[in-house]
This record gives sequence, C-alpha cells and structure tokens, in this order.
Amino acid sequence: MNVCELLSVSGEVIPELPKKELHELLFSRRCAFCYDLRLTEAASSAKQRGFDMFTTTLLSSPTQNQDLLRGILSAIESKLSIQVYYFEVTHEEYMNKMRELKDMGIYVQNYCGCYGSLLEREVQRFEQLWR
Repeated sequence: MNVCELLSVSGEVIPELPKKELHELLFSRRCAFCYDLRLTEAASSAKQRGFDMFTTTLLSSPTQNQDLLRGILSAIESKLSIQVYYFEVTHEEYMNKMRELKDMGIYVQNYCGCYGSLLEREVQRFEQLWR
C-alpha cells in the first residue's frame, strides 16, 4: 500500500491540482490519518491499563491543526468511552517553555514526529540556504 492509498488520494486527482492545493490536501489527510491512528492507540492503551482519561502533548503545539485534532479526540472519546483531558497553551507560554527547555539542554523536537513533517521542516530549512 502506498501513501496515496493510505490517505485516500487517487492518482487521477494529483496532476489536476496546483502544488499548493495538493500540499494542503495531502497535509490535512496525512494529519487526520496520523492523529486518528496514534491517538486511538494511546486511548486504547490507557483504557486497557485502567485509566479513565488521557491527553496528548499535541494539544500544546501551535503548529498542530487544533480543530482537526480536537475533532478526532472527540470521536475517540465517543468510540472508546474514555475522557480526554483538554488544555490550552498560549503561543507565548509555548515559546517561553521551549526556550526554558533548550536553556536546560533538553532536546525539543520542532516537528510532530511523522516522516512527512520532518521532510517539510528540512525542505524549509534548506530553501532558506539556497536563496
């Protein structure tokens, strides 16, 4: 199975879409697929261990699609009958905490963890060097 099949994107639509629209389509489906896969597993694991609630650090990141994330978490709550602990972090709080962690020498990952996100981050970094 290839990435397009996993994300339910047919090969026929890809050539018809401008680059920006294609990127947004793949990005939104990739994130939805990943959020659902990872968070369902986390919720299932929490439930199997006797917890009645779980959460995710993805809720603290201003770079994540919070509407999509919260929608998927809500569906997981209903599907698995487990409560999600929701929290909000302002952008300023997030940036202050990142600086504090870096000052302490703690590694701070600046992408969500998926390979696609890592590639996007690296492309952006190298595009700046190539200009």
